[in-house]
Amino acid sequence: MKATRNGGRRGRTAPAPALLLGAFVAIAALVGAQSAPKRPPEPFPVFVESIATDDETIRERLEEAVPEVAKRVARRRHWFRIAESADEAAVTLRLTDYRIGSGIVPRLSKQSLARGSTTMMAGTEVVDIHLLYGVASVGARRAILSPDRRNAAKSLRKAADDLAEELERFCRENYAALTARSP
Repeated sequence: MKATRNGGRRGRTAPAPALLLGAFVAIAALVGAQSAPKRPPEPFPVFVESIATDDETIRERLEEAVPEVAKRVARRRHWFRIAESADEAAVTLRLTDYRIGSGIVPRLSKQSLARGSTTMMAGTEVVDIHLLYGVASVGARRAILSPDRRNAAKSLRKAADDLAEELERFCRENYAALTARSP
């Protein structure tokens, strides 16, 4: 047996009262915080609209995008339902910009080798990239929803789906404010 400084006894020191108080406060904060459930008891009403703009091309693109975004938001039926007006909506999604540009994205193609194994060959291709921007608001809370440029959307449908996913993430993060406001 090895000799220790305190006479062979393994002593334990009592935790400091401040440490215990800090741990208690942290646990109480975690328990008391209202986190978002997997799905809310009822879907939240969402109103999708576009901002008014003088630019004719942007206005036409936004008018084209509003029904597609509303359709993609409605597909997340556990979280959202489409509201007929902004007055009855708990969440408002305003589309602010819709851009179409060209970009180079990676393209993967399979190539078989003589022994039967498969390898992935990387290449690039030039495609149209659709970018939808919006502002989500719940009461006084607002967030700019912008596309993730790492996952370039190759169609309006995919860009609208990405925006609906961002809207769900925003609602999960602001679940307490959303449930306090919802009818």
